[in-house]
Amino acid sequence: MTIEIEPGRYFSHFWFVGCETKDFLACLWREDKPDAEWHLQYRFRYYKDQSVFDSEDEKRSYSAVAPANRPEESLVEAVDKIAALTKMQFCSEDVHKVVVKSSDAAHVIDVISKQPWMHLQPTGEVN
Repeated sequence: MTIEIEPGRYFSHFWFVGCETKDFLACLWREDKPDAEWHLQYRFRYYKDQSVFDSEDEKRSYSAVAPANRPEESLVEAVDKIAALTKMQFCSEDVHKVVVKSSDAAHVIDVISKQPWMHLQPTGEVN
């Protein structure tokens, strides 16, 4: 799953749940316009090796779209529930939730790059 961080895209939150053999990553975002739909991108990753990029891991990516008029907090609560259920299924200790709430691409990258479970692969310059 590729999450494209670019100027003009508002990022709400990121979630991560992991254990020794698999993990779950989710992101809630929308274009930075009042009438823009919400996007939820998430994926499950089942480890086959220790590589971060170019791995043989099995990945299952999904996405969902919500109308622009859905309150951000209601969507965050919904993903919180998905992450909590995933934590139980994975027998994981924690749900890592990162609040971003920004459309400043450099700030988004700064916040998420500090997470030990987030591995960024640059694809271009951030303005």
